[in-house]
Amino acid sequence: MLADAGSELLQQNRFPEAKIVAERVLSWQPAADGKLQFSSWLILGHSRYELKEFAAAEQAYLQVQRMLPAYGQLPGAPTAQQVNERVAASIYKQAELGLEQGNKDEAIAQLLRVAETSPGTEIAVKAQFDAGVYLLEQEKWAQAENVYLSFRKKYPQHELAATIPAKMVLIYQNQSKWQLAADELSIMERTSNDPEVKRQSLFMGAELYEKSGNRALSIEKYSRYAKEYSRPLPENMEAQHKLTELYKQTGERDKRLYWLQNIITSHQRAGSAKTDRSTWLAASAQSELSQPSVDEFKNIQLTAPLKNSLPRKRAALEKALKSQEQILSYGVAEFTTKANYNIGEIYAQLSRDLMSSQRPKNLDELALEEYNSLLEEQAYPFEEKAIEIHEANIKRSWEGTYDDWVKQSFAVLAKLLPARYNKNETRVEVSDAIH
Repeated sequence: MLADAGSELLQQNRFPEAKIVAERVLSWQPAADGKLQFSSWLILGHSRYELKEFAAAEQAYLQVQRMLPAYGQLPGAPTAQQVNERVAASIYKQAELGLEQGNKDEAIAQLLRVAETSPGTEIAVKAQFDAGVYLLEQEKWAQAENVYLSFRKKYPQHELAATIPAKMVLIYQNQSKWQLAADELSIMERTSNDPEVKRQSLFMGAELYEKSGNRALSIEKYSRYAKEYSRPLPENMEAQHKLTELYKQTGERDKRLYWLQNIITSHQRAGSAKTDRSTWLAASAQSELSQPSVDEFKNIQLTAPLKNSLPRKRAALEKALKSQEQILSYGVAEFTTKANYNIGEIYAQLSRDLMSSQRPKNLDELALEEYNSLLEEQAYPFEEKAIEIHEANIKRSWEGTYDDWVKQSFAVLAKLLPARYNKNETRVEVSDAIH
């Protein structure tokens, strides 16, 4: 009669009374029949659960679980899966209480216990995932890593598994596991349906492969990004810049030159999307690509007869000057001073080369003197032009720009115009003596 009453009270949601009745049946002496004990443990579990006595409910459901093989065939008996779910729910609720009380460590322990006691239940899946979330909040990276790796292994097809790579990136980054973090980003880039997630994952993956020292994969990722994502411009330009740096490390000069030229082209085509950074990168690339034309000019020797070698020298001069003017067009101070210095030195070099050029053979003393005089007339304007350019460069120091190239212009002028630019500072000694 008590067992039937307990069942009736439970159906009427009179949980305190149902609990008391079930406890009386279970404490009856001599012990009640196994079937009545089984039903009473079930009533007790449900009642305690509804009364938020979750730890006690768990114990009741565990008793039901133990007796299920013998009495699971009774009418109205739950299935093994249903009991398993109730055990899991009771433990999960204990975790929630721990969170409400601010005891995250206890809550995490309870959540992980769900997976151990009730594997295969949907609550166990959620509990393990949530445990990882709270471990992340506490920055317990190694524990979170183990939890999510286990989750991924046990539930690879679960919808929550798709969110794990982003969490693993955070976990691995905070443990300086750059290669593993980059591998997770590769998964995100491959599996995401969000174009923005794919784009960001590709770029960030390239960065982390570079950080891990995996140069080959970093180059592969940056190359794909540079080719597939022309916008936004800042990231595209940075990807190309990274490629120039990486190819510099590998010694692949042709590939480095390709991306330097591509930086310039990308900036020129950017229109209103241009930024200060893209301008700086383009100016830097132009500065490097222009250097060979300057070197070519310097390496051409003026040999006799001058009428044959001078045109080649002048052609190289025009090419070198044009390359430096392209740098100036960007208006970046750092490269402007260098370009101005180079222009000054190009003119100065031509003046020096003219004066040191090979003289025709078989000239008598008078003819040689006249020839030298003609060379001076040719060389002088170039020296004057060099002085003019270097003086324009040093004036930038009055505006606050005093870098190595301005310093070098001062050094050149000290040689070309020592009376003006190589004066020694005069120190006036002051005596405090009273005379």
